[in-house]
Amino acid sequence: MKSLTDLAVVALTLGCGHLAGAAAVVDAAASSATECCNLLEKSFPGKTYSSSNQQNLYQKFIASYFSVNERLTPSCVVSPSNTKDVAEIVGLLSKNSCQFAVKSGGHGIMTGSSNIIEGVTIDLRGMRSVSLNQENKTATVQPGAKWLEVYNYLSPLGYAIPGGRAGLVGVGGLTSGGGNSFFAARYGFACDNVKRFEVVLGDGTVVEATNTTNADLFTALKGSQNNLGIITKFDFVAFRQSDLWGGTATYGSKTVPEQIKAFVEFTKNLKNDPYGSLIFVWSYFLSIPKASDRIVILNLYEYTANITGPVTTYPPPFKGFTPDSPIGPPIVDTLRVDNLSSLTGELNSPPELR
Repeated sequence: MKSLTDLAVVALTLGCGHLAGAAAVVDAAASSATECCNLLEKSFPGKTYSSSNQQNLYQKFIASYFSVNERLTPSCVVSPSNTKDVAEIVGLLSKNSCQFAVKSGGHGIMTGSSNIIEGVTIDLRGMRSVSLNQENKTATVQPGAKWLEVYNYLSPLGYAIPGGRAGLVGVGGLTSGGGNSFFAARYGFACDNVKRFEVVLGDGTVVEATNTTNADLFTALKGSQNNLGIITKFDFVAFRQSDLWGGTATYGSKTVPEQIKAFVEFTKNLKNDPYGSLIFVWSYFLSIPKASDRIVILNLYEYTANITGPVTTYPPPFKGFTPDSPIGPPIVDTLRVDNLSSLTGELNSPPELR
């Protein structure tokens, strides 16, 4: 195989420097965005659209981004249906030095991370299939899927894979960027659980990357944000998972000192019980009249051991946060035994926090 350096050079010299992150790097002779869109419309009719020919669909696409920072206005959008489409699109755009960006779930918050102005955005949401091979415990997922869709498929089968903690996060961006999950203390990042990538390189070539085939590319893709290609398929190691305990608990600002102490102890002792997961969120709401009450703490507790019955007290990792601890009971909570789909579906930020 080519070395990782060779593969990177292929991508960069063909104008595909940041395939799944920011806009591709191009030279001064790059084709105009209009010319690039015209080429796509000829080659992919019905899959390419813009504000001039499908205004409603175009505006819906812009609004689909999680962060307002990413609601940019590309010259056109192309929506591939499969790997073959992606390969042909990348080949065409690279050959003509077209600037482009790539969108999976659209949950990134940095301007230009998955969208572009005066260029083409490749929207992978049309590629969101999920399947499970129970014999070899492999879940195959396309990059356009959102994690809630993955869990909706796997949970009824009694399986899970380490993935996004909020259901509306996309598989492609989170996994290629590393990917924290409720299972991180046991299984590592989401990318650590990928055993095979299918990748479209900068010249439109489709390759696979495993620990034995294109092994250096396989390693580099785990955290690369897809700078070396567009990942069109992930094979994850799946594991058995039933319901788990978790939810959110809201506290007032007066609990801050004790919250910090409990958080330190939780982190210190996680090695003793790696089933615990905690997201510690401090929010500041200007809409609350009294300034001293504007800090609101939202703790997101998850205990990932398989649960078969009711839970009447907080699991061991969260003993510092129990209602009878110095922190006291939460103002309100949603703590319960539930499936992964429900718990991750709950953890989506409201529009005013974007």
